[in-house]
Amino acid sequence: ASLGLLETYKRIKEGLYVFKKLGLCDRFFVAPAWIGNRYLDEVLRLLGFRAVAYRWVLRDLSLSQDIFSPALSLSNRRWLSKLSKLSLGVMSKIFQKVSILRLAIHLRDFDDPQKVELWQNLIRALKHKRRFTSYGRVFSKSGFAPSFQGV
Repeated sequence: ASLGLLETYKRIKEGLYVFKKLGLCDRFFVAPAWIGNRYLDEVLRLLGFRAVAYRWVLRDLSLSQDIFSPALSLSNRRWLSKLSKLSLGVMSKIFQKVSILRLAIHLRDFDDPQKVELWQNLIRALKHKRRFTSYGRVFSKSGFAPSFQGV
């Protein structure tokens, strides 16, 4: 959050280099812990990114447009982990009518059998109500049309 323009550019550029070396390429960026800074969107746009995901919105960088799309996640911070496990089901109900609901599953979630079970149950419940997709498919449409219902 506190990085300046040049350091933001440098770190994103270094990340792109690592991705390229691994044979990976993507035009969508998810900031660690959804924390950006005032330069992030500009740097991402400059480096050819299509969109950035924040905690509550997906930002289309080409249109400078946001779509409300909360991300459900489980915390891996010791003091928040228990609370997040208790609230995942409630949060999924609160946001059941949003057009795009994102699931932010972290690798560390798989170290906790209770978290694995929570994710399995949520995914089983959602697969009958929603269409699972990728950022690429969401942004391949022109604008945020009603066709995104239930993503």
